[in-house]
Amino acid sequence: MSGFEAQIQQAMRQVRQRLDAFEQQRTVLAETVGEGTSEDGLITARVGAGGAVQDLEINPRAMRLDSHTLRDSILAAIRAATANWAETVREATARPPVDPEQLLRDFGVGPELKSTMAQFSQRAADIEQNLAALRRDLAG
Repeated sequence: MSGFEAQIQQAMRQVRQRLDAFEQQRTVLAETVGEGTSEDGLITARVGAGGAVQDLEINPRAMRLDSHTLRDSILAAIRAATANWAETVREATARPPVDPEQLLRDFGVGPELKSTMAQFSQRAADIEQNLAALRRDLAG
């Protein structure tokens, strides 16, 4: 195998590793669950993507609360769980974006990898766009 071929294979391995990392990140985001508890400790909520409530634990003592206080405790637990979920997602998406041009410079290769890098660049841009939309949703 020539030195050039070895460089190409090394570059391709790095591209695959970065794409795999993006896929893993996407999987982690889809499986992320935030958990929060009301201030009185009687209600615990778990939320997933988009703030969808997945579980709600209500301590039997909460049933002694009046309806407005119970509602406030439930909402507080959901807000805390949503904030926890959002923070976890922010941490998971804080990785710097991939720079395909830098990959080319790192490996000293030129037009030979242009097609592969264009595909990689498009996939990375799609993922970054989805992550940016997710960040906007979290901020709103």
